[in-house]
Amino acid sequence: MMFSCSRKPSRSDQFKKLLGNHIETPHWNIYHDGGWKKSSGSISKGSCTINCEKGLDLNFREVRDFPIYYNDHTISNFDKSLGKNLPVDGVLHDNGEKFSVSYTDNFYTDHEQASNFKESVDLVKSSIIENLQNINKNTKNWLPDQSGIDTLTIRSALDFLKIPYQLFNFKNKRPDTTNLCTELLKSHWGFNQIPEYDGNVFTGFYGDEFVLRNPYYVHVILSIRGIDITEIFDARPECYMFNYFENYRKKCSVRSNKNLNQLKEMIMNDFQVWDLNSTTFVNPFRNTKLLGLLYADDDTIISQATDAAINKKIITDFNPALLEKLDLFKNQNDPYWFD
Repeated sequence: MMFSCSRKPSRSDQFKKLLGNHIETPHWNIYHDGGWKKSSGSISKGSCTINCEKGLDLNFREVRDFPIYYNDHTISNFDKSLGKNLPVDGVLHDNGEKFSVSYTDNFYTDHEQASNFKESVDLVKSSIIENLQNINKNTKNWLPDQSGIDTLTIRSALDFLKIPYQLFNFKNKRPDTTNLCTELLKSHWGFNQIPEYDGNVFTGFYGDEFVLRNPYYVHVILSIRGIDITEIFDARPECYMFNYFENYRKKCSVRSNKNLNQLKEMIMNDFQVWDLNSTTFVNPFRNTKLLGLLYADDDTIISQATDAAINKKIITDFNPALLEKLDLFKNQNDPYWFD
């Protein structure tokens, strides 16, 4: 789902070659990758519709899962050079010469709050199931044969829902990439960690960020509560997330002064991978409802941040046999080219 729209007379032969498709309207040059459906005055793919009959109007599903970069004359979801970044709760309005921005009311406050471990597990379960039940059921499903906690959580949910999938293993062979994917790798790291297949590719992306395991995000929550996350990890050197935390230790050594609303904005505006040509990346952990986990009790947050307790409980409930495949530490057996 890659696109770049330039207000005339601007045009880009580079994007036409890179993306492979070009639509010209009275006011816009629109470049896009494969898989879009065209109708009178608009094009659409997945959750995105671009209306270009009168001005330019972009519509998305409730939770946009890709970035938007823009300036007065161009808008794109991959070209960071445009300068401005539209927050996920922002709405662009085209007045014919430039864009203005409005914001969705109550975007970060309208969600259920989890208070304890059971409610947290139930919230993650329902969010994953909701996302998985919304997939295109008329295409092939692909899942990496990896032993990380998020991939196994998704795999257990697929098994529970009896959704068929084909495992693939790319641990010892770096996937081939299209020219477009190679270009995206220069500025969007997530495309380095997943191959392109025709159909749905299930990923564990956003598991850390949305489910209380990103060490810095958890550090923000615990700082508000007067808890030192470095002391928590120092007391648990054998926990699942310990080695990964060492990458964040310095950043987490100073008490954070951010509040929960700022943290929610960070989580929701962290875009890692999105649809590319005929590949639909399904990211079951990306769900606004999971912001409710930020209100869980201390024990729940700490057990999840250190040992992925919520994930392990979900796997136990959905398909406990998969726990035998779990690595001892996060990222322990990632492919050699993962950054």
